[in-house]
Amino acid sequence: MAKKIISYKLLEDGTIPEYVIEGGHFASPDRTLIGFTESETDGIQSFETKQALLDYINTYAQNWETNLSVPFELQQAVSHLWDSLSG
Repeated sequence: MAKKIISYKLLEDGTIPEYVIEGGHFASPDRTLIGFTESETDGIQSFETKQALLDYINTYAQNWETNLSVPFELQQAVSHLWDSLSG
């Protein structure tokens, strides 16, 4: 199975689901996370395009800033994550 980007939540005991091979990206206010899987499961949602992922994250991360009060470059961060699918 090819690697894909999904959204997921931690298990009730606070651990990462077994189908997530790397994650913890772009936590939403409801604690949904973004990560990678090679499993058949889509977690909560799977993202078929970089734009779909960006649109989803934009629903809650439009005003993120770093701890240095420098505007967070969301599009650049999403591109980096998406590009790592092939890496």
